[in-house]
This record gives sequence, C-alpha cells and structure tokens, in this order.
Amino acid sequence: MNHAILVPTLYVLAGICLPPAGIHLYIGLQRPRNAAHLAFGAMSLLMCALAWSSVQALQAPDLPQELAALRLNFAVGLLFVAALATFTALYTGERPRPLLAAFGLAVAVLLTADLLEPGSLLYAQVVALRRCTLPWNEELACVQGRINPWFYGMIALTFAVYAYALAALGRRYRRTGHPAELWILLGVVALALSGIEGALVRLQLLDFVSLGHLGYLGLVVAMSAALLYEYRLEVRRSQQRILQLFRLSPAAIVLSRVDDGCILEANDAFLALFGRERSEVMGRTSTELGMYGDAAVRAELIRRLREEGQLRDTEVEVRAGGGRSATVSISTDYVEAAEGLCILTTLLDISEIKRHERELQAAQERLRELALSLQSRLEEERVALARDIHDELGGALSGLRIALGSLSLGAAGAQPALLERLRGLERSAVRAMGIVHELCERLRPPALDDLGLAEACRYHLEQWAQMVEVAATGRFGALVPPPAAALETDLFRIFQELLTNVARHSGASEAWTSLERDEEGRLVLTVVDNGSGLPARRESDGLGLLGVRERAHKHAGSVEIESDGSGTLVRVSFPPAPA
Repeated sequence: MNHAILVPTLYVLAGICLPPAGIHLYIGLQRPRNAAHLAFGAMSLLMCALAWSSVQALQAPDLPQELAALRLNFAVGLLFVAALATFTALYTGERPRPLLAAFGLAVAVLLTADLLEPGSLLYAQVVALRRCTLPWNEELACVQGRINPWFYGMIALTFAVYAYALAALGRRYRRTGHPAELWILLGVVALALSGIEGALVRLQLLDFVSLGHLGYLGLVVAMSAALLYEYRLEVRRSQQRILQLFRLSPAAIVLSRVDDGCILEANDAFLALFGRERSEVMGRTSTELGMYGDAAVRAELIRRLREEGQLRDTEVEVRAGGGRSATVSISTDYVEAAEGLCILTTLLDISEIKRHERELQAAQERLRELALSLQSRLEEERVALARDIHDELGGALSGLRIALGSLSLGAAGAQPALLERLRGLERSAVRAMGIVHELCERLRPPALDDLGLAEACRYHLEQWAQMVEVAATGRFGALVPPPAAALETDLFRIFQELLTNVARHSGASEAWTSLERDEEGRLVLTVVDNGSGLPARRESDGLGLLGVRERAHKHAGSVEIESDGSGTLVRVSFPPAPA
C-alpha cells in the first residue's frame, strides 16, 4: 500500500509559502519601497516553485521528464540562494561587494551549466530511472547515475551563502538583541540543517529521505513572523510620529466622521482657536459647537468636498474663541480611519494676514488718491501757467515785436548798422514768441480745448513723427458721445507717454495708432510699434507705464500690453460713457 507523505507535504509547503509571498511583496511595494520585504517575498515565491519542481521530479513517469524537472529544481534553488544573499544584505546592511559579486558570478555560471549539462547539475552520467520505496511505503522516482562535479560547486555556493547569512544575522542580533532577529537567525539555521540533509541524500551518502525540506517551512514561518512583527512595530512608530505631528502642528486640525460630522480627534491648535477644552469637543459636531455660525456654511463645504473630492485653501469666516469672528483657510480631504471614512480638516487662522492685506490695500488706495490728486492739481497748474504765459508773456512779446517793426520802418533812412540791429531784435522777438507757443503746447495743447481729443491726438502724432523721424499712421474715429473733460486730458497724456516710450526705448521705425469707440461703446486707444519689444523679464513697470496705469485706473480703465522681439502693442480701454 502506497502511503504518500512526502509529496503532499511538499504541496502543503508550497501552499503555506504563497500567502507570505503576497503579503511581503505588497508591503515592499508600498511607498516608501521596502527592498528587504520585496527580497523575502521573492524568496517565498521561489520556495513555492522549489516545492512544486521537487514534486515533478519525484513523480516523473520517465527519464526525460525527470531530468527536465531536476534541471528546473536546481535553477530555482540557485535563484533562491541568490535571493537569500540579497535579503541578508538588505536586511542587515552588511554588503561586502566583492563577496556579493562572487555570489552573483557563481550563480550565473551554475545556471549556465544546469542548462547545458545533459544530466543537469546533479548527474554527469545517467544510468536509469527507477522507483524507490521510502520506509513508509511511498514510491518515488529515483535516478541512478554518476554525480556531476558541478553539483559540488552548487553545494559550496549554497553553504557559503548560508555562512554569510548566519554571520551577518548573528552580528545584527548581537547589536539589537531583538527577539525578531533571533527568529530569523533560527530560520536560517533550520534551512542550513535542511540543506545538509538534502546534500547528503543527493550525494547518495544517506539512503533515508527525511522531511528535511521542512527546514524551508521553518525559514518561511520564522522570517515572515519576524518581518511582520518588525513591520507592525514600524507602523506603530510611524503612527506615533504622525500623532505627534498632528498634536504639535501650529495649524488647527480636526478629524470627524463623514456620516454625522462627529469630531473624533482635534489637536491643541484647534482647541486654542475655538477656546474649547478637549472634553467639550470630542464626540460633538461643528454645528453643535457653533464653529461656522451658520450651518449652511458647513453644508456648502461638504457639498463641494463631495463634488471635488478635496478642498484646498478655502477661506471662510468662523466663530473663534471669545466670540470673535476669524477668517480661516480650510483644506479638507477624505481619510480612512478605524471608525470608517472620515474627513480630515486643516484650519489656518489668517485673520491677521487679511487685516494686514486690508490695511495695505487701504494705504495703496490712499496713495493712489494722493497721486491722482497731485496729477489733477498739476494739470490745473499747467492750464493756468499756459494761460498766463500765453496772455502775459505772449502779449508782451507781440507788443515788443510790433514796436520793433515800427522802429525799423521809421529808421529806414538811418544808419545801416542801427537798422540791422533793430531787425535782429525783431527776429529775436519772433523766436521768443515761437518758444512761448511751444511751451504752451507742452503745458496744455490749445487743440485739446479748441478741436477736441481726436484732432489733438492727430496733430500731436504728426508733430511727434516729424521730430523723431518715425513713420507714423493714425486712425482717429468720431468719439460719440465725447468723453468727459477729465478723461480727455488723461487720455491725451497717456497718448503722449506711449509715443514717448516708442521713441525713447523701442528703436522702432514705424508706429500705428488708433483712437475710437468699439461696438460696445468702449473708448479704446491702441499704440503699436515694430521695435525691439519690452524686456523679457521685467520686475515692474517703469514710471511711464506706471503713470499710464494710474491714469487709466482713475477712470476704471484697463491697460493691456503684448510684447515680443518684433514689437509692442499697448491697448488702453475705458468703459462706455454712462447714458
């Protein structure tokens, strides 16, 4: 009667090795990657393959299948030895490169020999395949043949790796004294004893086939238990670190259930923000604590969280400790906890930041108002000064010119030198009148008051083009309804500044301008040039463009600038005139 024990035991070994393989491969693939767990997961898979290939060899019906199973068995065994060396190096941190390189080279050579040798690594010459009966009447396939010298090399490599693993693990155990280290060390001892028994049987020095392969099982159980124990300890330590970070974080953090909003955990910063004791907060909801003042605020946050999956830097008003209103930046996300699906919320009190922002904005607005007031006063002074220069100085120069002309006519028969002197004074008076006229134009162009904004811009463009020698084209439409007087003045000054920038900075040879109302009634000024464009990296606008923006902002206008290496486009737009 055939009592099968060895083959079922090998199947059991293969089955037992599969779960640890999956568990440790899964742990190893988590971030951050754990190479030691990956190496042990590979060892467990190779143990399964080793047990399965052993069954195929023990139950082979003929010699070719027996040799194929033996070849596979030895190849898997060599890979297992390599995995054990890798695991030891990763787990203990002892990585003697020459030794590990020698192990790798030996494994590669022996795998090649196993593939090329006709009788695998075990047999140099095969005589026959026979059936062997174990003491408990289990029949197995056995090969008669002469041992291959390559097999001695495999034995030497295997026990060299065992010796390296035992030495490295022993030193680690002496350093740490941790029980898990001892379990792993005992597992390798069991594996080494199993290897000795297996080698004696393969060398036909031991007829009795024991259950020494159970050493593999001992290794899997001991090492897996030790690694899982260490992994749980590391997870616990990681949880402790996270909890410490949670409690010491300067940001307020709270963990609540999704279902009912019940608070499960809150850090000290959260308690300080809302002026509560831990006993007052735990087990209650934000609505019961009156955090948001209005329950609709929390409902809106939950709605957005469900739609978007998370919230980032959402500003809301909350009722903080002492009854004060605080502005907080909220970030929320879903997290899995022991209590089920929860919401992790971080609240950062930005009340002081918002207050400083409001103060800064108010200060900027006051500065802008001051600048606009100065511009208005300056424009008024320009108008007054232009009027005074035109009326007083211009009138005086006109009278002087008339008087000099009369003297020249009366002195027609006088000495030539005196007559020439009078005519020279008359020419000087004419030049002075021209200078006065130019000053008046700069201070306040008469065309702006006499002809309107469009014609004043057209006249200024013609004068500017002649002065800077730039080919300029302008399109000035009918501005109906006409802009207000203040807007006319600021828009003309903007036009002057943009043309000045073209002449001063761009190096353009051509310029195109337009001033008109678009289909929506907006007043749009456009200046385009074919110059070098604005610098690619500008920290801020220059004073000229800053003045343009301020003047536009005064009338709720906008400034758009597009620039590249082939030119610059500036578009200034103002909203339609009120009906």
